[in-house]
Amino acid sequence: MKQRPNSRGRQTSQRPSSTGSSTRPPRRRKLRAKPLFFLLVGSVFVNIFLLTMLLWPSSPKEVAVSEQEEVAKVGKEVVTRDMWMNEMEKSIGRETLQRLVNEKVMEAAAKAYDIEVTEEEVDRELALLTANDRQLTAGDDGDALRQSIASDLVFEKVLTHDIVIDEKEVKAYYEKNKKLYKIAPSYRTFAIVVKTKEEAEETKKEIKDGSDFGMLAKERSLDVASANLGGDFGFINSDTEGVDPAILKEVKELKENTLSDPIELKDGRYAIVEVRESLEGRSFSYDEVKQQIERMLAIEQLPQNVRPEAFWKEFKAKWIYDK
Repeated sequence: MKQRPNSRGRQTSQRPSSTGSSTRPPRRRKLRAKPLFFLLVGSVFVNIFLLTMLLWPSSPKEVAVSEQEEVAKVGKEVVTRDMWMNEMEKSIGRETLQRLVNEKVMEAAAKAYDIEVTEEEVDRELALLTANDRQLTAGDDGDALRQSIASDLVFEKVLTHDIVIDEKEVKAYYEKNKKLYKIAPSYRTFAIVVKTKEEAEETKKEIKDGSDFGMLAKERSLDVASANLGGDFGFINSDTEGVDPAILKEVKELKENTLSDPIELKDGRYAIVEVRESLEGRSFSYDEVKQQIERMLAIEQLPQNVRPEAFWKEFKAKWIYDK
């Protein structure tokens, strides 16, 4: 079996191994040393924008004026654009540039190895992902989540393109874990949890009057994990653990982009819930998931620390930090 040199860190897979029994749905294998998009995706775009502005070519006169532009002031002390941009480059410049180079390297590798990722594959991975662990989808908007999945698929295909898995092993895994490929309907859920019914009613009224759901969630929701994400619970379904049964029941009946009435939770608190996206339940046949299982089993053969940087030399990637 041919294997690529390992160079990128990943978390241990939560899928059952091909030899073990399965007791719960598999979590999507994380191949990122730091999740590519699992930091708040918005900050990534902001970082790229700021670095682009930093490197954007301008005339000498424009540069001089821009560098000295006042962006903040404390008493008589001025913070210039140049000071600001220098600090931004120090704190996030290397990480952001590294991510951009990795993306370009993976694009080059995909082209060299004739690798493609289809929308159908992204849909399938999204369905499996949303069925497994809501925390893996919380905090990403729909487009960013799909892009993250597509990027992961490219990376996984590049890593495993020259690894061959016996089809008997693939079929055995599918038969042993067939129930994992029966996906219940999933709902992208946002919620604000408060102490009393009155608070919940007032929260709903404020949202209907124009207040931002996400801001109110951050300000007052008692569910700390989702509050930090603007109330985002991620995709949840009937198999999701750690979500109040009353919320699971409500999302099945709630129309998309509609606020629920206050829901009493089992601990006596109340919640306002909104469903922003629904995914139909479905079952995947062997042929539909064969390649996905092959990749998963192939990745299990790789060392633990696999990174895109392993391909930089092959595809002649260079960056400013080489100097």
